[in-house]
Amino acid sequence: MRLAPAVSVTASNAGLWRSLQLSVLAGSCGVGAAWAAMQLGASGLAALGAAAACCAAVAVVAHSLMKPSPTVIRWTGTTWQQGSGPDGGFIDLASVEVAIDLGTAVLLRLHPVAGVGRWSLPDWAAVTRREAGPDFRAFCVALYAPGFHGAVAPGSGNGLSIG
Repeated sequence: MRLAPAVSVTASNAGLWRSLQLSVLAGSCGVGAAWAAMQLGASGLAALGAAAACCAAVAVVAHSLMKPSPTVIRWTGTTWQQGSGPDGGFIDLASVEVAIDLGTAVLLRLHPVAGVGRWSLPDWAAVTRREAGPDFRAFCVALYAPGFHGAVAPGSGNGLSIG
């Protein structure tokens, strides 16, 4: 069996992925503000105003606090690793799950080895064809290569593939 080629891509964690994160955060806070306003006896229009004001405030604050932090994801030929750059420290990943595959972008759930990284919690990264450049296809081959630790086989039920 041939090994998947070693490949490295950078996920900027900006653009559409960052916008989606901010939208979910602002929207959930807006729903909470509308619910609180309704519990205090406000009319529907006042609750809508409270939700809109909360969404706007949370979006502005979150946008200024949540700076995109690029992450490098690489397949060494035997191990998945995550790091902050070519000279940054890389940590080994226990697995990489494809959550969504849109053909031109993949949303990945990165599971660090227990006891390594930020509290050993899974991290999320979105990799687009534009960011990865010519390495995108090789990266996808490594993601879906059968029989390798951390790779997710297509149709295994661990992800959603569209397109």
